[in-house]
Parts: sequence; structure tokens; C-alpha cells
Amino acid sequence: MAQTKSIFDQMSEMILSRQKYITDKLGELDGKKFLMDEWKREDGSGGGITACIEDGNVIERGACNVSIVHGKLSEAGFKQMKQNHEGMEWTGEPIPYKVCGLSMIMHPHNPMAPTVHLNYRYFETNKANGEPMSWWFGGGYFVS
Repeated sequence: MAQTKSIFDQMSEMILSRQKYITDKLGELDGKKFLMDEWKREDGSGGGITACIEDGNVIERGACNVSIVHGKLSEAGFKQMKQNHEGMEWTGEPIPYKVCGLSMIMHPHNPMAPTVHLNYRYFETNKANGEPMSWWFGGGYFVS
């Protein structure tokens, strides 16, 4: 029987595919390709892909970035998050977390065309056995 992918894994795959779609389509529209820079944290706790475009035909400057990282939440960080997430329980040890997100900002050359800014993310804290303790989606967008 096939195992269902976790919400974190599904969200990570989705934001990577959306980044590719966005940069491919905007690159076609602009006539200039995005510069892609894959990066990894030195301590092995994740990484991401930075995608930038500058001085294009339509886009003056823009970026569409993905980060997929993990770490341990300190007691101070836990106390701040606990205020909005009742399902979290302090175990006396730093709490594992995973977060993934897509962020984008695009500034067109045309002053009459709007700037677009967005950020979508998923944050998950985990129990010692790896099961999710608490999770939430966040983000938003605006056009100005």
C-alpha cells in the first residue's frame, strides 16, 4: 500500500513546481530568463532556490524564491508561538520544526503596471517521533 505524503512534503513539491511555472511563464513574457541559484545551509538544515530577473524587457527587477528549511525551536521561540497555537506542548527539549515557503516580488518597467508581492508558507512543529505537533499555513499577497 502506498504511503500518503505529508502535508509538508506536498507543500514543498507544490511551491517548487509553482516557482518553476512562474519563472518559466514570466521569462517567456519578458524575453529574458531568470537567473536560478540553488543554495543549501552550511549546517545541512535545508536550502532553497533564488530566482532573479533584472533589466528585462517588461520586468525591471524581480525575484521568485523558495526556502525549505528545518531546525529546533528554542523555549523562547516556543513561548511566542504557543500564544497562537494551543496544540503545542513544551517537552523540556528544543522542538523540531519544518518550514517551506514561496515569496515573490516583481517590479515592471511600466509605471502604470502594478508591482506584485506575495508570500505563502507552511510551518510545522514536530513531536519527538516526527509526527506533526502543530501546523499552519500563512502568507498573503498585494498588488500596488
